[in-house]
Amino acid sequence: KSVIVPNTDRMKGIPAAAVAGIVAGDPEKQLEVIASVTPDQIADMRAFLAATPIKVVHVDNGLTFEIGVILYAGESYAKVRIVNYHTNIVHIEKDNEVLKRCRVLEQYSEFVELVRDFISSGVDDPFKTAIKTAKKNGVLGNYLERKATEVENMILTEYDYDTDIAVQREEAYNDAKIETAKQGLSMNLTFKQISELTGLTLEAIEKLANEQE
Repeated sequence: KSVIVPNTDRMKGIPAAAVAGIVAGDPEKQLEVIASVTPDQIADMRAFLAATPIKVVHVDNGLTFEIGVILYAGESYAKVRIVNYHTNIVHIEKDNEVLKRCRVLEQYSEFVELVRDFISSGVDDPFKTAIKTAKKNGVLGNYLERKATEVENMILTEYDYDTDIAVQREEAYNDAKIETAKQGLSMNLTFKQISELTGLTLEAIEKLANEQE
């Protein structure tokens, strides 16, 4: 509640941040979505806050960063979910129609079905077969290329929820740092500034910069 929302004449808190995006947000500016707020828009924000009930609820789904927003107007609604970093929209829904969903989650479900099918069919080594088939069909392709051994070991060993959540959190945290660094590069921040912001080494940031050229 004490955090000041930029460019809003010192308005504070999550509801103010949400209203700033609703009233004055420019999606084309990504991380600078409320960089160009006018005095008239600030007045509109205050009026919106005064007239519109806004409820903020903490969620913990094991992710380092997650934001879900639901807006209602009469009997209609719109829902958006963001995970891992600020510009990563994984789900958009309007009046029960899904306009965008996270392809990675869909592919994960496909992979689980492959594993179940090969176990049921009685093939030799169903786990390796499922991984090989998934990679061939482009299901979780990049992830399985990098972590096929870890996936197989996790399937073969007893599932540990706490360990799995810890791994997911660490991977999400690292992904978020990398995405933040990329955004910093696009904003022409220095390597030192990006390093202080993300905790990444100068060498890692330089590598990212070279990959983006």
